[in-house]
Order: sequence, then C-alpha cells, then structure tokens
Amino acid sequence: MKKIIFLMLVIFTVVVYADTPKSCKVLQEPNSMGFRFTDINKTIKACRQAIKDNPNEAQYWYELANAYDSKGNLEKAFSAYLKAASKGHTDAQYSLGYIYNYKKPYIDNKKAVHWYLKAAENNHDWAQIKLGSMYQEGKGVKKDISKALFWYKKASDLNNSSAQIHIGDMYYSGKDVEQNYTKAMNWYLKAAENNNTTWLGDADGDSNAQIKIADMYYYGIGIKKDYKQAFKWFMRAAKQGNNYAEYSIGYMYDNGEWATQNHKKAFTWYKKAAEKTFRIDAKLALGDMFLSGRGVKKSYKKAMQWYMKAAELDSVPAMRQIGFMYFKGWGVRKNNRKSFEWLKRAAMQGDVKSQIVTGSSYYEGNGVKKNYIKAYAWLNLALSSDLDESTRSTAMQTFRLLEIVMTPEQIALAQEHNPLEKTNQLDTNSKLNKNKSEKFFTGTGFFVNKSTVLTNHHVAQNCKRIELVRNGYKSTAKIKAKDSINDLAILKVDKSNNSSLSFRAGKGIRIGDDIIVIGYPLGELLGSGIKLTTGNVSALTGLINDTTSMQLTAPVQPGNSGGPLLDRSGNVVGVIVARLKKEQNVNLAIKANVAQMFLDINNIDYGVSMSKDKKDVADIADDTKDSIVQVICYQ
Repeated sequence: MKKIIFLMLVIFTVVVYADTPKSCKVLQEPNSMGFRFTDINKTIKACRQAIKDNPNEAQYWYELANAYDSKGNLEKAFSAYLKAASKGHTDAQYSLGYIYNYKKPYIDNKKAVHWYLKAAENNHDWAQIKLGSMYQEGKGVKKDISKALFWYKKASDLNNSSAQIHIGDMYYSGKDVEQNYTKAMNWYLKAAENNNTTWLGDADGDSNAQIKIADMYYYGIGIKKDYKQAFKWFMRAAKQGNNYAEYSIGYMYDNGEWATQNHKKAFTWYKKAAEKTFRIDAKLALGDMFLSGRGVKKSYKKAMQWYMKAAELDSVPAMRQIGFMYFKGWGVRKNNRKSFEWLKRAAMQGDVKSQIVTGSSYYEGNGVKKNYIKAYAWLNLALSSDLDESTRSTAMQTFRLLEIVMTPEQIALAQEHNPLEKTNQLDTNSKLNKNKSEKFFTGTGFFVNKSTVLTNHHVAQNCKRIELVRNGYKSTAKIKAKDSINDLAILKVDKSNNSSLSFRAGKGIRIGDDIIVIGYPLGELLGSGIKLTTGNVSALTGLINDTTSMQLTAPVQPGNSGGPLLDRSGNVVGVIVARLKKEQNVNLAIKANVAQMFLDINNIDYGVSMSKDKKDVADIADDTKDSIVQVICYQ
C-alpha cells in the first residue's frame, strides 16, 4: 500500500512539475497505469521556443538537453547541457561531468572532475559520489583517499545509500584503507536501513547493502557465522526483489541452513530468482530439482528446459547436464551426436569432466568419428589439471589404451595438438600430413644469440615452413642442427633479433629452487601474448632416472615445448619439453648443460651469466619477453 501511495505521489509530482512556469517539458496522455511520459519531439519544440523567449533560464536549457539525450543526439544534448551548466544548473553540471567521464568523443577526466566538483559543491549527492570515485582511482586528479572519503561522506550525509556502500566496500576490501570489517558492517548497516535508496522509494532499506550484510553473516567474515542473521537479511532484500537474495533464500531452504529444510519453499524462491534474466545459478538449480524430483514432481522435460535456459547464458554445468541427458535419452530422444556436441562445448569452456568424456568419445567413436590424436589431446589436457583420484583413474584407463594403439608419431603430434584451438583441426589419425588445407603446430623457442633460436626437435620436425613470431617481430627460419635423442633443434633465422637469453653460470639448479616457465602455451586459446607460470624444481632427474632432464611443479601446456626454463635471476636453466605422461602427470625440462653441449658441438655462440640477484617475476617477464618467440611449424 505504501508503494502505491508513493507511486501516486511520483506521478502527481511529475505532472505538477511539468506544469510549473519554469518547465518546457510536454507530457503525453496518461497510459493505462496513469503514467505520463515526456513527449520528446514536442518538448524539443516547446523548449526551443521557451529559450527564444527567455534565453537565460537554465531549466529550459536543461530540459532541452534531456530531450536531445533521450533522442540519442549527444552533440546537441552536450551543447544544451553546457549552456545550462554554465548558468549554474546543478543537474546539468553533473550530466556534463558524466559525459566527460564516459561518453566518446568527449571523454576528458580533468573536465569531468571540474563539473562534478561544481555540482558537488552545490550538494548534488551523485556528483559527490562520482568525485569521490575520481579521487579514489586517481582519474583526472591526483589520487587522494582522504578526499575520496570526504566526498563519499558528504553524499552519505545527504542520505545516499550508494555512498554508504562505497565506504563500506573500501573497509571490507582493504583497498586504499586499512581493512576493517567492523567499520564495513557499520556502513552497510547505515545503507541497509536507509529508505531513501531509489526513485521508487524502497520501503525497507537498500537491498544491495542488505545482501552484503547477509553474506558477512553467512560466511562468517569479520563476524561470527550466523545463518539466522544471514537468512533475516537475505529475506529483507529478497522481499524487495533482489534476485541474489531470492536465490540465496532458496539455497538455504534447499540445504536446511538455519531454516528448516523445505524443498518446496526452495523451489519457490529459486523460481523467483530464475525468472530474472541473468540469474544462471537459479536456473541451474531448478533444472537439478526437476531432474531429481526434489521439492517438485520429477520432469526430465522441464529439467532440460531450465538447463537450456542456463546454457544459453553460457553455464558450463548446464551444458554438461544437457550432454548427459541426450546420452541417456532423458526428456529428449537419445542422440549421441548431440550429447557429444554439448559435452564438447563444456569441454571447450574448461570443464575437466567434459574434457575426459570428449576424449573418450573420440577414442570410442561415440557420437563422433574416431580420432586417436584428438582423444589423446583431450585426455592429455584434462590430466594436466588437478583431479581427484577417482577422476584421474577414469581418464588414465583410456589414456593407457591410447598409448598401446597409437604410433610414436601420432603421440608426438597429439602432445603438440591443442584441442581448445578452433583452428588447426586434425581430420585423420593415420596419415598425418595429407590434408587439403595446410596444417600448423606451435611451440616455443628462444634466442641464444641474435640470429639463432633453440627449441625442441619435435616442435620443428617435418616442417615445410617455419615461422617465428612475437609482438613486433616475425621471421622465417630453417633447421641448422637437430638432436632427436635429446629433443633439441637449432633454428637459423632470416631476420636477426636484438635480444637473447643467457644460460646460468656457476652453481647449478637445486631441488626446491624457484623456476619460471615462459612461452606460448595453447596457441590462440590464451591469446597471442606470451604467458608465464611459476613453480619449483621437484626432482633433478626425469622419468626412469633420466639424468638429462628434471621435473617441475610449474604447469606446462601444449605450446610451451621448446621454451626456456628460467631461474629467479632470469637465466636459462633448462628447455621445456613435452613427454609421454605415464602413471602421473609430469612436467619436464631438458637440463641447461645438455642444451649447452648441443650448442657447443654445433659451434653456436651463446651467453652465460651468474645468478646473483633474485628479481621480481614481473621484471623477469619484461626483461626476457623479446627473446622468446612462438615457433609455428607448417606441415
């Protein structure tokens, strides 16, 4: 009832405002709900006439600007806002600051600060919040947290709940101020009890602040975990239509967290949240409830409908469930091809379980043509993840079978194939190089001098053409020397490079030492830039006590092969190499002394350097990135 009265007051206020002497706004006839909206074209005409009669009235210029803004004519809107702002119109000053802050081609943070300040000094609360943000982020003005807090507090004094949440967020995150959950809670409480939150007039405080308080109680952040209080605050926000709170109430009923477990009530709240466009978790929860018959009559068809809604918003678990339901024929006609397609979509998004099923499907030819190389590549990718023992065991069963049926050439190719790349498709298992279109495979290499690159033999073998690329550099190359036993190759480049890496001199690497893997993993999947991971040396021998290699904890992906292994001084201590994964996933590197002997035998000059100072990882990346290239092998 209160909201109905408030809406009537809003409508009355709008109508009265439009009829005031200093307004040129023209309203349409009331709609079925009694609302009267602005007639844009008539307003523009009326305001232009009003300005002609009284050019110094700022309100006329402001309303003309609003009309042009609503029509999408930013140029004319800007000009009219500037007129109104120059005549002291506070809302126009804020609007002008907003345009300078966000709207192309006018973006100019210094000018945005100028106009926000004028409006803020005239007690415009949203201008004060924007000005606080500019000081907090150092945009258009020197970063100054004390001034940011000053302006946020000014807006808070004007009863703006968003300003109160801003301050609460600063204390909650510890960003720019000392982290203090008690202060964060106090500011959230101010906003949560603030009824002056939106033009619709929330009757029970700011729901965004309420869910922050609820989360703190739910997770026990800065306060003792208390499901009763969490439920209370979620419920206050949920009753105002906050979809996160609606989902959270459903979850607490579903799992019996403080509230007595009640699946029917959980279903009701999930449905409220799921009807909001982007509430993926609620849509997924409804799919699960229909699938299991929890709190609602079991219906595979309705489960599929909700999973589809979630999948349309790129929910990976929903994609996996749809694939499973097509495989089982639940709610849809059994279709192995569609099952594979949905599971592969989830696999492409990084879902490890779907990657394992996709690999097994390629091995068995289930829903897709058999392809051992793709099967191996998918399983290889999944096994590089942190898996529980049961999941790893399932994947390894098929992986071992592939090791038996595949040739060494197929395995080598599969190790370098990145299944997540949409390009570089493999269409055959037996004849590796007879495709209609040119294939390419990628690895990494690094310059040891201006004209020589070191990489793996398996990266550069059987190439019709080799290209080396990095940001700002591209060159073709030819194999100068190769060592298939130690998996090394020397490439002579056609275009010299000014940067090169040095090998570590003096004391050798030890177990436990920090190391850095840097290169171009997974080709285009992770972007065209260089990528870096860190870890430690876990063993000074490779598989079966191989003394030419060592084991690492740093993750190694397809495409890293041939790249440098660096110490914390940025010197080379090894060459990354992809090896056959047996009983467990092992990341390996060829030792630096083996690589140096190979270079010495072939009379290749290279640099050495003592590893004295421990550098920041970011500095090492900056210092070495121009010496490392992506090796593209066209076959």
